[in-house]
Amino acid sequence: KAAEAGCAASKAWAAYCTLLPCEGGEVDDEIASEWARQASSSGDNPFAKAVLAWAVLHGRGATKDREEGFRLARESAEAGDAFGQFVLGLCFERGWGVHKNDAEAVTWYCKAAAQGHPDGLHRLGRCRGKGRGVQRSKSKAFTCYLKAAEKGHAGAQYNVGVYYEHGRGGAA
Repeated sequence: KAAEAGCAASKAWAAYCTLLPCEGGEVDDEIASEWARQASSSGDNPFAKAVLAWAVLHGRGATKDREEGFRLARESAEAGDAFGQFVLGLCFERGWGVHKNDAEAVTWYCKAAAQGHPDGLHRLGRCRGKGRGVQRSKSKAFTCYLKAAEKGHAGAQYNVGVYYEHGRGGAA
């Protein structure tokens, strides 16, 4: 209701819950994408800009445009938003709107992880575990997975279980 009344922060969160796999999304992709665009238009809501970047990168309620999505993610990430830092890391890891660069992806995942962002922690763990963009370290990967798992990240919870099952990274 607050989003419908025009609250920019509520619009950003409603868009996030609709466009990303979480509970609570109650509007369609087009409305969610427009709310993210409106919430980010003032320039003082980097989270809304990151949500809009996600929509544009995936073509969810917006025209799919990897270059524009990368630009929006970079603006959000450079403004310090943890979700924006995670999204920018994905852009570098997958080559969305920019040349693929695993080391740069790790840089942005580290920034998101430092703020406790579960997806940033999970992706950083994957990079560390596989040695992509950073020296391979199963113990550092396990630490990332464990922190993300404690925040409820399902993929990280699975990886923690695998590490325990196989005795990897100091898991015993």
